[in-house]
Amino acid sequence: MAFSADGKQLVSASVDQPAKVRDARPWAPELRAEREVLSLIHFLRDQGQPQSEWLAALSADQTLREPVRQRALQFASEWKP
Repeated sequence: MAFSADGKQLVSASVDQPAKVRDARPWAPELRAEREVLSLIHFLRDQGQPQSEWLAALSADQTLREPVRQRALQFASEWKP
C-alpha cells in the first residue's frame, strides 16, 4: 500500500490481484456529490445512450439536487466517449 504524494489517493496491490487506486479524501458532502454524479454518468453511458441523451436526462431529472445536477452536466459535457 502507498499514498500519493498529495495524500488524496491510496494504491494497494497483491500478488494475485491487480493494483487498485482508491480515493483517500475524507467523505465530505462535495466528494459524496462527485461520486453520485460519476455513478450516474457511468450508468447512462453503460445504457448505450449517446452523450446528448445523457445531458438531456440529467437536465430533466427532478430527483437530483441542484449542485449535483450542475456537476453532472459539467462532467457529462466534458466526458470523452
